[in-house]
Amino acid sequence: MLRKNKECIILYDEKNWGHISTEALDLVKSLLEIDPDKRVKAGDALKHKWFLMDHNKSKDLSTLADKIRYYSSK
Repeated sequence: MLRKNKECIILYDEKNWGHISTEALDLVKSLLEIDPDKRVKAGDALKHKWFLMDHNKSKDLSTLADKIRYYSSK
């Protein structure tokens, strides 16, 4: 398990990830990219198609956006 963690081997198996939308899974994968040059930046993550989907329009995402901005400024 430690080796997999160190190598960033993440298994997106059906049992745990089957109920997650394609868009959400794409966002998670881009956030967990091992190569920092390829990893999505916080500001770009907020522009991801998952945040723009209808299911998010009724929710207040400003708190989440503020947290992402806070951590990306460190």
